[in-house]
Amino acid sequence: MSGYPALALLALVSTMADAAQLPLKPGTYVLAGTACKDPPFAATLSYDGRAFSYPHATGCRSAVAAHNGKTYKIAETCSALGDGTPARAHTLTATYTVDSRTRLVIRKAGEKGRSLYRWCGQ
Repeated sequence: MSGYPALALLALVSTMADAAQLPLKPGTYVLAGTACKDPPFAATLSYDGRAFSYPHATGCRSAVAAHNGKTYKIAETCSALGDGTPARAHTLTATYTVDSRTRLVIRKAGEKGRSLYRWCGQ
């Protein structure tokens, strides 16, 4: 048996571990300027310490594709709708700039704008 499959698995685990090591507090994040109490679903995202999920996308896996200082290029593959219903898996790429353990800026690939999110708790 060749050592290459083991190396590929090690690289995958290492990349997934990088996603878990983002310097963010796990919990719910809302768009800046949005109240933490009863925010609209479209203004929220969750981070469990390993992956991000959104109101219309769950079952997500996040992997760091590149990292430079406070900026992380994240590839996210989601395989379920927000209610947990299985869906065709799709992958999105976004740039996350971590301002602090409770604030981040997200710029989705192909979009000009960016969104500032702040932590609202577990």
